[in-house]
Amino acid sequence: MSRLITIWVVLAGVAVGMSLWERNLGEGEVASRDVQFRIGRLIRAAEREAIDATAVSIRTGENAGFLYLEVEDGVYRCPAIFNAIADADSIQALMNSLLNAEGVVVSRDPEKAKSYGFDLPGTMTVALHGPDVTPDGGDERFAVELGRITPDGKGCYVRRHDDAGVWVIESNPYAPLALEKNRGRPPLLDPSVIPRIWPGESRRIDRQEVTFFDSERGASYAISIHDIEITEEEMRKGKSPYEWHLHVGDAETVANHGSAVMWSSFIFFAPWSKIIDPSVIDRLGFDDPWARVVLQPAIGEPGELILSKRPLDDGSWPIRFVNTNGVYSIPTAVRDLLVPRVDVFDESYTEDPWRPYFQR
Repeated sequence: MSRLITIWVVLAGVAVGMSLWERNLGEGEVASRDVQFRIGRLIRAAEREAIDATAVSIRTGENAGFLYLEVEDGVYRCPAIFNAIADADSIQALMNSLLNAEGVVVSRDPEKAKSYGFDLPGTMTVALHGPDVTPDGGDERFAVELGRITPDGKGCYVRRHDDAGVWVIESNPYAPLALEKNRGRPPLLDPSVIPRIWPGESRRIDRQEVTFFDSERGASYAISIHDIEITEEEMRKGKSPYEWHLHVGDAETVANHGSAVMWSSFIFFAPWSKIIDPSVIDRLGFDDPWARVVLQPAIGEPGELILSKRPLDDGSWPIRFVNTNGVYSIPTAVRDLLVPRVDVFDESYTEDPWRPYFQR
């Protein structure tokens, strides 16, 4: 009951917003608007069971768009973008925003479609594909066009491909697409050099080893994490139950805790600038690298990053995450934070060069 009340409140707000918005429409349109306030499922239960979605595609106008294909449980790739790893969480959020959507039909008049954001060059279509989908598409089980976002920003106008009715739903399928954040790149791709699918459920890395092949960068090193015993009083005061150790050659010392924590977090966050075709790996200089980073997770096989010493034409640097065969370019600033000098782990180090990236 509370959920229905919430939906009605949302729709009431939408209706008020629409009435204000429609003051800018022709009087005849407002007078004849065929709103049908009857809450229903955008996709009925029987339909949802038949969809059995294993892929989602996005296209605008006549563009071919992008297909995101589930290649194994919870792992999606985009065949059109060098089989790049996609963001599974965002894909699931997009699917759920449609599969579980509830709302009402607000119009069936095709002449009003554009006022809701349809039949425009940039109108986006989202399609869900079944198990027989291939990297070229096919097996389309359900498709919907996305119109305008509702005035309150929480809902969206949508139109099923098999029906002329314009729905207003309580979910916003645009949110997982993050179009503004992804401006200039396809949506739904994993934005990090090390994708979220690695190393699995446990994101704890017990040891991180950096090998420099450029003597000007300084000594190679490793840091490792160690659990320590603390008292209840120390816990209340915020003392960490673990510490980091720095390994340089045969020497082992306590590492700068702040630098170790921030670097370990940044490794999973480091963004790529461009995705590079893996077929050109042999031409990017990975056989004579600038640096290598080996990550030993608490559970699972080690991860390996290789950074080339050969810059690309735009001044960025090739980097490869071996485990997923992802090849990317990163700017110098990201490279230097991803593979920092050993002195940042000295206990006397006070700077935090990684923080600006977490504040974006």
